Amino acid sequence: MALIDWTEKMSVGVAQFDDDHKQVIGLLNGLFEDARAGHAKEAIGGILDELIGYARSHFAAEEKLLRDFRYPKLIEHEKEHQALIVRVLQLREDYLAGIDSRLSLELAAFLKGWLVDHILGADRDYGGYLGALNAR
Repeated sequence: MALIDWTEKMSVGVAQFDDDHKQVIGLLNGLFEDARAGHAKEAIGGILDELIGYARSHFAAEEKLLRDFRYPKLIEHEKEHQALIVRVLQLREDYLAGIDSRLSLELAAFLKGWLVDHILGADRDYGGYLGALNAR
């Protein structure tokens, strides 16, 4: 059972970004499955590192495209991205410091909420903007 399933409702209309979102959903589902199987402690460090790398490269590409097309809500969008990176870096520090009690469940719940809210809100908004410009 997956924690979150990709649906077409989540599509922003930019194939690269939809594929990136599917990848992070896969990471989240993998973390959830590891937690359910009692293996999250062993997997969480790698998942956090992968998530940090994913976020930085995905956000840079997304922000570049939005900057190129003069997306009017770019600053707000960048702030949402930065907030996620800060939170995930803090979770990683907690993990490295040995504060791992329920960390995998906290991470999964946080990411699920952030991801769904961000994709269905801010990302779908720029998808509509780019679609109106035929820039997808």
